[in-house]
Amino acid sequence: MAEVSLDLEGFLEVIDNFDRPGDAYTEATYARSGTYAERGENKPGKRVPKAGAYAEAGVGRAGAEYRVFEAEARGPNASAGASASLLGASASARAELAGASAAAGPVKVKVGLGADAGVSVDANGLLDVIDNFDRPGDAYTEDTYARSGTYADGLENKTGKRVPKAGAYAEAGVGRARAEFSVFEAEARGPNASAGAGANPLGASAFARAELAGASAAAGPVKVKVGLGVDTGVSVGAHGLEAKVLGTGFTIGERPSVSILGNELQCCVL
Repeated sequence: MAEVSLDLEGFLEVIDNFDRPGDAYTEATYARSGTYAERGENKPGKRVPKAGAYAEAGVGRAGAEYRVFEAEARGPNASAGASASLLGASASARAELAGASAAAGPVKVKVGLGADAGVSVDANGLLDVIDNFDRPGDAYTEDTYARSGTYADGLENKTGKRVPKAGAYAEAGVGRARAEFSVFEAEARGPNASAGAGANPLGASAFARAELAGASAAAGPVKVKVGLGVDTGVSVGAHGLEAKVLGTGFTIGERPSVSILGNELQCCVL
């Protein structure tokens, strides 16, 4: 996808950053989460009142900025958050396999192989909100990882343990970055594979997945994912029936969808 824009948000950024000093950076992996609140100080990036919460993670990023000019290139990455400014409020989730963006004052251009999520709600997402609304911020990166195990949680008044659920899993990969804060989370992955089975109040599922690269993000019940990989599995429950073979399949239920080689097109009618 490619997009060129000229909007009011861009003009606010000109006010915010007209005297921003030059800077350049590269990151092999990155993961961070947190909150911010700016009340209108006469400093670069702080003039326009704004507040929000965010989580972001990725594998490979390079950028440069000077005054109202900026450019950035990204490998697999994901981000989620909510924010409010003089122009309104929003919540978003984004996942990319690769992307690049540039700005010259209010004029912006971006290209990417990824997906954005608008506002949509499903039952699993609402359970995640109940489970994690008070989750503290955390971020980490892993060069390689391999783990397996079982889990069983339920009805404890603790983060991640409120909703009854049980399952078993195995996963391994090369390169992962993840950030989470409250109901926001973002993850980017290099080559990886995983398999498992799980059950919660909404149903049960079993799956196997292999990816060359992938990214996912969530802002409460708003979720998005992209991947260059394949899934095989089946799930059934309150959400309906889902079946996939080698990343291609369908979902029948409250949110019908079609998946092709690990990428998903979903329809939501609220």
